[in-house]
Amino acid sequence: MLDDLFRQLRSSNPADRQKAIVALANTRDPAAIRPLADVYRTDPDPRIRELALKAGRYLQQQAGIEWGAGVQSSGTATGDSAYAGPISGGPTVTARDLELARNYLRAAGAHFNRKDNVRAVENLGRALSLYPALQKDPYVVNMATVLTGRPLKEAVPVLIDPDQRAELVNRLGGKQKLRPKSKGKKAESATWNNILLDLVLYVLVVALGAVAVLTLGLSGMQEWVEEYTPTYTLADEGYMTAPDFDYLDDMSLVIMIPLALLSGAASAVTLLIQAAGIHIAATRVLAGDNTLEYFLRRFLPFQTIVALLSAAATTIMLLLIPSDPGVAVLFWFALAAGGVSIVYYTVTLIADVYRFGLGSGCCAIFLGAILAGVALMLFQCLFTGTLAALAGGS
Repeated sequence: MLDDLFRQLRSSNPADRQKAIVALANTRDPAAIRPLADVYRTDPDPRIRELALKAGRYLQQQAGIEWGAGVQSSGTATGDSAYAGPISGGPTVTARDLELARNYLRAAGAHFNRKDNVRAVENLGRALSLYPALQKDPYVVNMATVLTGRPLKEAVPVLIDPDQRAELVNRLGGKQKLRPKSKGKKAESATWNNILLDLVLYVLVVALGAVAVLTLGLSGMQEWVEEYTPTYTLADEGYMTAPDFDYLDDMSLVIMIPLALLSGAASAVTLLIQAAGIHIAATRVLAGDNTLEYFLRRFLPFQTIVALLSAAATTIMLLLIPSDPGVAVLFWFALAAGGVSIVYYTVTLIADVYRFGLGSGCCAIFLGAILAGVALMLFQCLFTGTLAALAGGS
């Protein structure tokens, strides 16, 4: 941003130069003092020169650096521009210290606005240690007194001294672990609300796929039985007859939808456990770097597409098998090829999310499957034991 404003100071349009001067003054950045001094000495427009003078004096008051003084290429403010802080005889402030102090102050303000007082204290203390003149800023005064609960004269030493600052941090509750941030394409959409929507969509796709497969499966089985099984042996040998299929078809509408939704919910729970196992393996064992939210945001839509394609393929097979049983062979071949493709794309997705190689992606799937299997087995044992206890108590 500063570089753009510095370039704008050299614009041939006086209005652009005027806007740049005002913007630089609003930044309160000491790095703008020298460019403004150059404008004051060289600009042909007297109004621009006067405005640059006022802006430079304003920044000088904010930063404690005398107007018009230079900063040498070594990065150390020299001569009258050197600022020793509120205590005489203090060390000079380098341009790098000014930059670091400014960054710490920005971070302190951001944490302060989020009510993360611990990190606000740490960053404000570092900023004041590098550049004590910041205590003249009203915003810093307000932040320092609120964070410490003391007047400014008492607050500044507490913030600057590392030991006193550490004690204040402990009184405020100690430093908490930062919540990791999602990284990657459309990471801002990796929220639990969006994940819940993805999960609902997955359940619906699985449920509708189950309804379609069951409906066409009953119809296909009925046609196959009627065509390829001798009619006279159906009842004698215990086969299902056409009336039996009609009865199941009538019953299916009553029980099919609840069963399908239950199947979708169970599949979603299994998928979440599998995803959690992959995430643990990727981050704890394979040193992957990303959040569970981002992984689920990428993993669930992919699995929804897989479920949709699987249901469509099965439906097509059930429609074609009664007319040509050889289609089953092609179906199983396509199923094997599709399985390999799904594994490959899953590995690629995991490697992309956690920022490691395909080999680590394979390991994450393998280790995640083991963890998910153990979790499911423990859940099954707990569920079975609970049912047994309830049955025994009754």
